[in-house]
Amino acid sequence: MAKNPKWTHSLSHWKRNYHQWMSESNAETVMKFSTFFDCRYLYGEASIMEELREFLHEELQGPLDRFLFLMAKNALQYEPPLTFFRGFRTFTQGTQQVFDLKKTMSPIVDLVRVYALKKPDFRH
Repeated sequence: MAKNPKWTHSLSHWKRNYHQWMSESNAETVMKFSTFFDCRYLYGEASIMEELREFLHEELQGPLDRFLFLMAKNALQYEPPLTFFRGFRTFTQGTQQVFDLKKTMSPIVDLVRVYALKKPDFRH
């Protein structure tokens, strides 16, 4: 994502994005952008990421009931990875039966994300 020009913006642009996502949230934006709350510093000016983190911390102090509700609802939309007989649901890829770990872990990751955003002591 870092190389995609669609996601290369100024700090002020990202602040506006996060503010809008949280204050004007709807099911579609929450689903599309919830992963952006997992951002972390990898390269460049570390102070930019720190400023964004402080901004998010302040924004998360406000009323976020609708935003967090939609994030939790999104996490619960996934179908459990178990079959009727409690085996793991697999799908055919070529000649093999494979297990989709990403699809299986998504609800867990999404619910942990909601918890982390809700609990200030969990975020740091």
